[in-house]
Amino acid sequence: MDSVKLNVERLINNLKQLKILLIVLSLIEFGYLFLVFFDSKLWVYLALKYRIDWIVGIFHFVVIGIFSSFISRKMAVKNYKNSIFMIVVLGIVGMWLWFPNKNKLRELEKRNEQ
Repeated sequence: MDSVKLNVERLINNLKQLKILLIVLSLIEFGYLFLVFFDSKLWVYLALKYRIDWIVGIFHFVVIGIFSSFISRKMAVKNYKNSIFMIVVLGIVGMWLWFPNKNKLRELEKRNEQ
């Protein structure tokens, strides 16, 4: 029983860490889009000199990989391939859609306490 409680606590802790990572990714991508649309000269300079578009893209795909491995290994989802497909196709929007809301996390914590 204690190992189940530990696993659920670890799962909730991992989900909190993933949420922080998703917030950071969202801020980076929205900042990048803001830069693209409102300051094109700076964007061209950063894209040519520092390859900022590659850096943002690689970070995006690393986060997709982290989410995919988390879903396939740690989540108890019957058909995890659909979740991974949604994340890969929809990108950051798919990650936010997949992420469990507060009610589901509370429900998981209540099941853990019983």
